[in-house]
Amino acid sequence: MSGNESLRESRRLALLSRLVDTLGEEEASTLVESLPPVPWDRLATKEDLRATEDRLRIEMNTGFDRVDAQFKGVQAQFEGVYAQFERVDAKFDRMEAQFKAQFKGVYAQFERVDAEFKGVYAQFERVDAQFERVDAQFEVVHAEFKDLRGEMKAMEGRLLLQMARLSRTLVFTMVGFALAIWGSVLAVGLG
Repeated sequence: MSGNESLRESRRLALLSRLVDTLGEEEASTLVESLPPVPWDRLATKEDLRATEDRLRIEMNTGFDRVDAQFKGVQAQFEGVYAQFERVDAKFDRMEAQFKAQFKGVYAQFERVDAEFKGVYAQFERVDAQFERVDAQFEVVHAEFKDLRGEMKAMEGRLLLQMARLSRTLVFTMVGFALAIWGSVLAVGLG
């Protein structure tokens, strides 16, 4: 018990003693018990509670606005990722069309070579040359696939890192708001 509390308690006991002499024990006890246990200036009024409620409402709305803004940022990033995936899909579609066209051409050449193979040995060397061109095209396509695979892995890593950062920020923000609100509620409840 602090010095102010013991002084206050001793004053209450002195008042009770004097009131017992004047009013009687039951009435004096009732009157002293109706006095607050803390100084009057430390009691919260309805206006104090309304002001605290208004401040909490403003703080919560500000916090929710920040969270909404962060969610909009995440949504914008996802839209960017979706756009990148659409571009990658378009590249795959173009490459698939090129493959189909190239394979149709190669198959047609093989059919011609098979038909002409029996009669012309000189044309066999032309077929070898055509195979070399197809091999070169396969090397180019293989290199493009390799580059595209590397780009996708790099993009995946950046996306996962950004998502982790935003998730961590969101969790810490929500925990901070929850602690601030609970602290205020407890302070008002205990006060």
